[in-house]
Amino acid sequence: MTTAPLAQPATPAADDRPLLEVRDLCVSYRTGRATSWRKTATNVVDHVSFDIRPGETLALVGESGSGKSTIGRAILRLVDPAAGTITFDGREVTAFGRSTPLSYRRDVQAVFQDPASSLNPRHTVGDAVTGPLRRHGRGDRAAREDAAAEAFRMVGLDPALRLRYPMELSGGQRQRVAIARAIALRPRLVVCDEAVSALDVSTQSQIVNLLADLQESTGISFLFITHDLRLVRHIAQRTAVLESGRLVECAKTEQLFRSTRQPYTRRLLAAIPATDPEGRERRRARRAAHRKAPPQENREAGPLYTGE
Repeated sequence: MTTAPLAQPATPAADDRPLLEVRDLCVSYRTGRATSWRKTATNVVDHVSFDIRPGETLALVGESGSGKSTIGRAILRLVDPAAGTITFDGREVTAFGRSTPLSYRRDVQAVFQDPASSLNPRHTVGDAVTGPLRRHGRGDRAAREDAAAEAFRMVGLDPALRLRYPMELSGGQRQRVAIARAIALRPRLVVCDEAVSALDVSTQSQIVNLLADLQESTGISFLFITHDLRLVRHIAQRTAVLESGRLVECAKTEQLFRSTRQPYTRRLLAAIPATDPEGRERRRARRAAHRKAPPQENREAGPLYTGE
């Protein structure tokens, strides 16, 4: 299967008022032995601030353990911040307390890394989409089935697949079901937490293009959490870089790729695998020559891999 060409990020709607505002966000986890009463609080997110505008994709990138997913979980109300504020459409999310309004659950949805674990294997994938609609009181059963079928079509799936179970679908199809579940309620923001990292390269490009198409057709906003900067350039208008829980840079994506001055960001960019077909062919030819060479000559030539 050939890799689909990646789309270019759409231009967000001309609205200067942020949809989501994160200000000085801190999230701490208490660490220590389970049998000990003495535990210490460790800051995994340390005074992070950023905005997301309507119709915009903000990429949140960094190494594993940098705090990216923790920020997403705080926005989704799955963990409580230790300090700072999260404001969505003028409402302070951190003031909700233990009871999060259904309207916020409807407006802010999530797509997680592994669709196999986020979909119930005992329910059909159609149930995964109609369940949230039923929870939010969206019409009768027939109306919910129609809405689910429409969501399947929007993500490029045959509505007839609604009768299948998750294990009967491919990984890419399951992730499309997860996206259909997220958009069925017509949210305003979707948190994509490593939503393509478990997929092969060709399927990754298809999912990234799908998200770009959905943004163009619906005006939805995305927080795209990833460690793969190769994809960021094709989906995000702006990129925020995290290092050890701190925000070291937030800039327009093209500007960041072309002229970043942050050493940490430069290291991340340098780690992107180079696309070099000509160099790949040279390396293959060199390895073939080594395999055909006599043993003595082969030993004198040194190791087969030269690091080029």
